[in-house]
Amino acid sequence: MARRNTPQLITCDVDFIKEITIKQFSNFSSRAEYSFQDVFPMNETLLHIGKYGPHGYGWKEIRTIASQFFTGAKMKQV
Repeated sequence: MARRNTPQLITCDVDFIKEITIKQFSNFSSRAEYSFQDVFPMNETLLHIGKYGPHGYGWKEIRTIASQFFTGAKMKQV
């Protein structure tokens, strides 16, 4: 991902995030701040989304994306 011609990295790896935000904070202190909604535009529940929700996504598109995270195998891991 690039913002204003500056390369950026977005991750959900917990160990990598801990490494950057705690152990090597002084090397990464000038990073940009993003809200959850900027990166993952599903800030409303499926019950509040009509045909077209936030950022033009409708409930079907959001359900398609979100259902990948709730498969039977992934629920067994929890």
